[in-house]
Order: sequence, then C-alpha cells, then structure tokens
Amino acid sequence: MKRLSIIIFLLLFFCSGKKQSGPPVAKVANNVLTLEMINDVFGADNSQIIGFDEKRDYAERWVERELLYKEAVKRGLKEDPFIKRELSNLQMELVIDRLLELEIERKLEITDDEIKDYYENNSQYFQFLENNYKYERIMVKSSNDSRIVEKELKGNKTFTEISKEVKNVLSVDNHTSNIYIKESRIPTELLKTISAMKVGTWRRIKLKDGYHFLRLTDKRNKGDVMDLNLVKNEIITKIIAQKRKEKYNQLINSLKDNAVVEINYSELGFLGEEGLPDTLESRQNR
Repeated sequence: MKRLSIIIFLLLFFCSGKKQSGPPVAKVANNVLTLEMINDVFGADNSQIIGFDEKRDYAERWVERELLYKEAVKRGLKEDPFIKRELSNLQMELVIDRLLELEIERKLEITDDEIKDYYENNSQYFQFLENNYKYERIMVKSSNDSRIVEKELKGNKTFTEISKEVKNVLSVDNHTSNIYIKESRIPTELLKTISAMKVGTWRRIKLKDGYHFLRLTDKRNKGDVMDLNLVKNEIITKIIAQKRKEKYNQLINSLKDNAVVEINYSELGFLGEEGLPDTLESRQNR
C-alpha cells in the first residue's frame, strides 16, 4: 500500500519536468499543468477516450498534491531520512523489475510440443471430477407448438434453425462449445433426462413451464481425461510459472557464482539444530 501511494504520487508529478505547452489547466505558484501534460500521463492512445470528468479529477488531484508537496518541502521533509530510504527502495524495486523483465519475462517461450508433453505426462490432473455434458435445449409452451417443433426435428432441422423459424420458441440453451456443463449445475428436472440419453439423440419432456426439447451432443464421465483444448490455457500458465521459477533460480545462482555472499545466521539469534551453518556458503555445501 505504501509503495502504491508513492507510485501514485510520482504519477501525479510525472509531467513536472515536461515542457509546458498550451494554456494552463491548473497552476500552483510557478508550476503549471496543461492539457497536453494531462494527455501525456493518460497516454496518447487514450487521450481521446478519457472524458472531462477524469481530466477534471486529475487536475484537482494535481493541485492538491502540489499544495501538499510544497508544504512538505517547506517543513524540510524532502530531506527526511525516511523519505530518502523509501525512494531508494522504490528505485531499487523498479530497477530489479526491469532486469527481471529483460532477463526472464521476454525470454519465456513455449512450444506446442512442450504443451503436449505436459498434457500427456500429467493427464491424471486433468480428469473430470463429475459427469459433464454438452447439450442444446429449446422450449415452447403450447402443445401445438410442441408438435411443430417435433416435426421439424424429425426433418433433421437443427435447434438453431428451429429457434429462428418457430416464433414461439421461448428459450434456447446451446452448450455445444468447448465448455462442458457439470451435472451439478444442470437443473434436476433436466439432468434426469439428459443423463439417460445417448449422444446425438433428442428427447421431449413436459415440465410445469412448457415443453422442453433436449439434444445431447457430447458427454464425459467422471474420471475421463479432458481434451487438450479444454486445459491448454491452464497448461500454458503452469509451464510459464515453472519456467519463470527456473530462469529466476538460474539468474540468482549465476550472480552468486560471481559475487561474495555471506549470511551470518548466528547474528540473527537463530536457534536450531546443533551444527547449524553460520553462512550461506556452508549451508549450500552441506
């Protein structure tokens, strides 16, 4: 939270060193805020979509920060050791983040073969935990409309076609994408019928609100392994996290190899087993 506050503070004064151009939007003593400077902060791509309210709020916050900053400087807080330490820490974190971006994030690459290998070697983690279904559903209220829909289905019309042609179709469920529906999420009155159906077949059931037509397009039983396309994004996330950790450890180890590093655990007052190493080097070689 403290670091976030500092970043916001720096953002508000981002344009302090910018060349002033155009009439002032706000002014505190000799410091001027212009529209161009505000647009620079929000970014050129967003300057046209950022509205009056956002720019007004920014200008008001800028004035408040200018006043507070000048008062703080007047009281000598700019030279406060705490402020210097926090700014130094923030700079250190930003520089480290930039290093990690250059040395790790930009070098993370994943191939299709890696995804496939991870999927095949960890298939036990990609099993369905309950029965899952893909199905379509359309519903009408009257028995006459029900007979029309049934006739259309016997003529091999799709649910989508019927929903467009029969004006009294009240609802359409289309669960035929890559997303399977867990049986625990299917209404009980529908699940009873769907669970007894064969893939590719359709059934009509009458409920209190009307006539429901169901078509089962696919089913996966509990324990079945999910298709790769269903878990691909999850696998990519896991591989990236693993590679990021490996590259981080490689970077740290390479830096340690070229530096003198020592941690005196005894100075921390650490109580542990007898013979606990005092330094990082002895701990690594243990």
